[in-house]
Amino acid sequence: MNLLAKDKKELQRILTFDFFQKEYIKNRKSIRTIAKIAKCSGDTILKHMQKLNIPRRTLSESHKGLRYCWFKGWSKNRGYKYIYFPKHRYANQKGYVAEHRLVLETQLGRYLKPKEKTHHINGKKDDNEIENLMLFSSHSAHKRFEMGGHYTQEEIIFDGRKVKGGK
Repeated sequence: MNLLAKDKKELQRILTFDFFQKEYIKNRKSIRTIAKIAKCSGDTILKHMQKLNIPRRTLSESHKGLRYCWFKGWSKNRGYKYIYFPKHRYANQKGYVAEHRLVLETQLGRYLKPKEKTHHINGKKDDNEIENLMLFSSHSAHKRFEMGGHYTQEEIIFDGRKVKGGK
């Protein structure tokens, strides 16, 4: 739908209560989108909405039904960065995968098994450079490594410290 208002009177004829009822309220189009349709500014749309007593949506109403991180494609949880990747074999219920797991999967060329655990060498959970990551065959092997206990080299699947240019 593309409207072209030649003058002020024609714009007033186009921007009716019914028009806003359909486009802004029912179809949930933004003020910017409606301004493009009417070939006028967003301020003009707002003025007409005020004249017609059409309330403006709040920020939360305008984002209703969208994911929390819809604008960036990633989120943070307990310090870890998660990437929105709903088609990944091991994505969580909301469609996110831990970035450090994706980095290691790319390096190894395979999916990580759920029992395999990652370790951030420098302790920074959002530093997912390959040189900062280690992969252990199990949670218990990872814990033994962290506690300075006994573990075997076979339990370390990947060691970022051995990558050229490692920290």
